[in-house]
Amino acid sequence: MSKYLALSDLDDTLLTWDKKITEETKEFLHEFVKRGNVFSFCTGRSYLGTKKFYDLLDLNIPMVTDNGCAIYNLDGKTKFFEIPLEVFKEFLDRIYDSLSHMYTITGHGYAYSKNLSFVPDWIIHNEDGSLHIEECMAKDMEYPPLISNLWVYEDKIEELKSILEEYKDEIFYRDWGLYYNESLDMNLYSIEIHSSHASKGNALRYLKNYYHIDDDKTMSFGDQLNDISMIKEANYGVAMINAVGELKSHTKYVTDYDFNNNGVIEFIKKHNLY
Repeated sequence: MSKYLALSDLDDTLLTWDKKITEETKEFLHEFVKRGNVFSFCTGRSYLGTKKFYDLLDLNIPMVTDNGCAIYNLDGKTKFFEIPLEVFKEFLDRIYDSLSHMYTITGHGYAYSKNLSFVPDWIIHNEDGSLHIEECMAKDMEYPPLISNLWVYEDKIEELKSILEEYKDEIFYRDWGLYYNESLDMNLYSIEIHSSHASKGNALRYLKNYYHIDDDKTMSFGDQLNDISMIKEANYGVAMINAVGELKSHTKYVTDYDFNNNGVIEFIKKHNLY
């Protein structure tokens, strides 16, 4: 029997409300992998924000981070989908004054920022201090970015999007909307950018080919808009029952249980996909 490939988002999908993996899920995933199947996290979190869950699961599995920009643990190798450094530096130099703050992750142990004190801790994930973070201008950057989070002044958003259109062959952007920043007492747009060649769907396709898995043996689980590409790419693209409506509109598969009640593994067991 051909093996299965399953990719799962973390927050509000595999993790419970208090950011844990249940014992039932851990036990099942050990059995899933023991049977020769491939399981992987596929998250928007950075490497450091994901690794603690990888360690907790205690399985030798691949790990997709940064919305598909990085795939770790490929038999000791890593695959990065980066924005070319010179392209990013040119782009950032043009839009720098439109940003209240910025946080850019690389795959080389470095991150670059503007006004780091305003960047939320849940994006940084540098609790152990292993990540070297530099406040710097575009010209000082040495490593290509995996993913960059930009907080854009409200009156600058249309200009920024117009500039992004010029770079669409190399840079993809996701507009997370307008948010009120209490510290700054102003509204800011949250924009995420990464390589136009990276997505969760592309990561699923890469792993499917890497492990020689049949198309009809692929599955993915998610709850948010950044999961759409992998939901569409998998044969069983599964929306969590707690997922946003737009994601559910892209699939006929929805879990019976939410992220607090082992929704991912209950779907796999119900449909005997292991």
